[in-house]
Amino acid sequence: MKIYKMKQKQADKLEEEAAALRDAHLALAEDAELPMSLKAGGELSGFAVQIKDVGFRYSAELPLLFRNAELGIDSKSRIVLLGENGNGKTTLVKLIIGELEATEGEILRDSGARVALVNQHHADQIDLTLSPLQFMMDKFPGDGSYGHEQALRQHLHSCGVTSEMQSLPSSALSGGQRSRVSLASVSYTKPHVLVL
Repeated sequence: MKIYKMKQKQADKLEEEAAALRDAHLALAEDAELPMSLKAGGELSGFAVQIKDVGFRYSAELPLLFRNAELGIDSKSRIVLLGENGNGKTTLVKLIIGELEATEGEILRDSGARVALVNQHHADQIDLTLSPLQFMMDKFPGDGSYGHEQALRQHLHSCGVTSEMQSLPSSALSGGQRSRVSLASVSYTKPHVLVL
């Protein structure tokens, strides 16, 4: 009897994994059909963010997490941060976006540069009780005109949020669709630096 229960648990687990794979495949297939066009801030004449000989520690009692970091981010930069957990990738991102201040060195930011962050929980940051259009209108009220609403609708559509999706409560959207709404909201500000 014990062996039967063990085999049943294994079968149930395999069924759950297969269902998760099916859902992931459906989400990928759904997204493959929709275009995505994010707005960008355009080119800046120099660096948007420049990190010079930066070191960082979370408190005076702790050792430096890293030191002598050098990085320049301009309009043409495409940067990937790789490393093991605990090596300071997230901390460096927080320094870039201005959420933390360097312990050593300096970080220069172009005063006109817009920096936007899309973190791994970005889709959780939208209000699920609102439709994508309502969410965008709350976040970017503009002048309240019909023209502004149409601009928001067009932007959502360019990010793969179809007209039908725009009026549904966000709770009814798939995870991928919610991600598109979140990316549309970040993109609408036309960032010069987009941190993913």
